Amino acid sequence: MKLPKINYEDLPKEVRELVGEDFEFESLADDNYAVDFPVTSERYRSERMTSAEKFIKFKKYDEMTADIMKRYEDGHLTKEEAEVLWAEANKINPLT
Repeated sequence: MKLPKINYEDLPKEVRELVGEDFEFESLADDNYAVDFPVTSERYRSERMTSAEKFIKFKKYDEMTADIMKRYEDGHLTKEEAEVLWAEANKINPLT
């Protein structure tokens, strides 16, 4: 895999002092990585959708628990009411 050329003048001074003008960096990635990408486009889309769904569920869970905590701390909920609401929130938690 050929890395993009970086002009010698664009290198930091410290790097220019270590290398010559004709210096080329070697790729750290396997040359075939881009050709033989380990994930199919279908699997990528599927996993991306799953990840987005989990994110939305977690965001809703986070908002619900923050609201429960605020209402409990402000005295608008009893401990028992907060525990019931907390249990309902945990039903949508994608991490459990």
